[in-house]
Amino acid sequence: RAFEAPSEATLAEIVWADCGASQNRRRVVRAFTEGELDRFLSETGLVGILRGHDPDLTGRRVFHDRCLTLHTTRYFAEYGGVLAARVPLQGRLSSMADVPLVRLDPVAPASE
Repeated sequence: RAFEAPSEATLAEIVWADCGASQNRRRVVRAFTEGELDRFLSETGLVGILRGHDPDLTGRRVFHDRCLTLHTTRYFAEYGGVLAARVPLQGRLSSMADVPLVRLDPVAPASE
């Protein structure tokens, strides 16, 4: 469904905001609450968001499975690896609980 494009400031906040349930707050911008997420999902017709800014090594679903955070950087790979989400492209998701997680093996450094 079509919706009004957000402003640059809103886009920056969406991209960089931490989830209020995060234990690793970077304090780059104000953290979003469950109510704010509910409003965003309702206005856009989405069932959840997938984000990758927190170094959560287990893949964490919060706000009743409507927000999934993945550890997506190899910078901390030695502490638990990197996770990828295998988002089904057929059908409709009912929540982020429908998205299976896959642990990627760390890439060994190139030998010199």
